[in-house]
Amino acid sequence: MQTPWFIELLALQADADERAVKRAYAARLKQVDPGADPAGFARLREAYEFARAWVGQQQPGDTAPPEVQASMPAAAPVQRVVNEDPHAAATRLAERFIRRVRYGEQADFASELEACAAELRRQHIDAPFLFERILLDAMMHARMRRRAYVFDTLRAHFGWHEVMHLASLGPAGAWIDAVEQQRQAFETLPPLAQKDLRSWLARHGESSTPIPDDVALAWPHVSEALARFPRYLGLYLTEARVTEWQRRCAEAQSAAAAHVEAEARRMKAYKASRQRRSVSVNWFSRFGLGFLVLWVFHALVSLPGVTAPAPSAAAPVAAVPATTPRSHVAPHVPGRNEAERSRAFFCMATIDQIDAPGTQATPQQAADARDCHVFLDALAREGVH
Repeated sequence: MQTPWFIELLALQADADERAVKRAYAARLKQVDPGADPAGFARLREAYEFARAWVGQQQPGDTAPPEVQASMPAAAPVQRVVNEDPHAAATRLAERFIRRVRYGEQADFASELEACAAELRRQHIDAPFLFERILLDAMMHARMRRRAYVFDTLRAHFGWHEVMHLASLGPAGAWIDAVEQQRQAFETLPPLAQKDLRSWLARHGESSTPIPDDVALAWPHVSEALARFPRYLGLYLTEARVTEWQRRCAEAQSAAAAHVEAEARRMKAYKASRQRRSVSVNWFSRFGLGFLVLWVFHALVSLPGVTAPAPSAAAPVAAVPATTPRSHVAPHVPGRNEAERSRAFFCMATIDQIDAPGTQATPQQAADARDCHVFLDALAREGVH
């Protein structure tokens, strides 16, 4: 029987183990340029996967040649997989890949996809095509998480950049082409706008955590971009998340409006309080200013040598010389005639001058004052007014 093709391609021995397969693959890989000969590289990779599976089927100590191994019935686990329906096998491996995408690391997506495809190629010739259609359907109907990151991996693996291949996929190919065109248009936006949108969508597009108010208020911007690039940005969002984001945006806007209204009422009350306080302060200032004026006036009056002006009825009578005309003598000065009244006026002025505070009378002034008192007392006893 003819030796299996992958044994010939890798030049393996009959007793080769997994380590020998890896060494043979590394040696052949140096002779193939993936960029210049992608088909040759893909065939070498497929031979490597087949050889690893062949080594895994051998029992410990089994050193049968490849011809015999190829003619021997497969082990039970492998026989179960070989007899599996192509669609069932593609579905099983697609679900395995979807689980890996959901819980695994992004760096492992490509290797897991390659492993699933290699396992399918060992079983059924049509299974890889079914595998592609199942994954593509999951992408289109949002039955897969992290679709924005998986899209590039699937595009590179299945050759979605080839026009003829997209045409063979029908409506699904048109969907892929629309996603790619919208991504190119999205990348023409300003870098800061791209960064903000991708950040919002990556953190909250598929998450089940509550959307914060600041992110919820960004929904108008996200909605506008989603209307322009529905296919591409739709990879980041699910329909349920879109509905939740819209609801949270309405709640956040209502809360913001209520907060603004409450702040306006508080500011209005504060201004009214300030106005009432200003009126009170004005009245207090006026009262204080009046009190200060009175206090200053009282302090000035209380200074030594400063006397407050007496009322006009009790104002002191200025001294009138003897030569003062009769018409200038006050009519209330006592006396029976003009001469007595002039003398009485002079006596009153003299007494007031001597009795003034701080005045030191001379002996002559004291004698004059006694004479004046005697004269005025005489007029008073006689009842002269």
